[in-house]
Amino acid sequence: MTRHPTARRVHSNKESLDDAFVARAFEASTWASRNRKAVTIGTIAVAVAVIGTLWYGNYRRSMTERATTELTRVRATVQSGNNALAVADLEKYLGSFGATKPAAEARLMLAQQYLLAGQADKAIDTLEKLGGNEKTAEGAQASILLANAYETSKALDKAERTYLALGNAAPFLYMKQEALDNAARLRIEQGNPLGAAALYQKIIDMTPETAPERDVYQLRMGEAQALAGV
Repeated sequence: MTRHPTARRVHSNKESLDDAFVARAFEASTWASRNRKAVTIGTIAVAVAVIGTLWYGNYRRSMTERATTELTRVRATVQSGNNALAVADLEKYLGSFGATKPAAEARLMLAQQYLLAGQADKAIDTLEKLGGNEKTAEGAQASILLANAYETSKALDKAERTYLALGNAAPFLYMKQEALDNAARLRIEQGNPLGAAALYQKIIDMTPETAPERDVYQLRMGEAQALAGV
């Protein structure tokens, strides 16, 4: 019987593939034997890394839960009105949980307590650690307090810059209005009523025509223009 012309080639190809597979398996086995120590160390290193990652994740979650629970207690101290005790508790809290997410709220409360105690410099130092992200509600609140602290410490240029940044980036209209209103007030106090009028015009432009506060800002702009002799 005549054999198919490709039969020998198919058989030959199969044998070649089998031989190549056996050769690769032998090479892998030989390499593993020669490098058994390195393989063992690598396996252990990977296992340690995985365990470490899992442990750190659990540790972070545990710390956040503890920080949240403790913050509830500290809030009660703040609400009691005892400024000295509130400052002490908040400082202790940040010493323990300063790297957790709930610490941002604690810093805001601590800055408020510092301002109530007349310690503007400490309030500024605390608030500057929160960064200048005015686009978030939390960042905007921090910026408002920071500007107030700058005013208290007579750093009026920094206060105005902070108000202006907030007026441009705050997440809510009322925050932008109040920030620019405060910046305009500072400009008038520093002898720049024309600059104040420009800020009031900016507030009016962003305020809906039906909003009742629009008339208030128009009146203030007129007063600023009158001071400037316009």
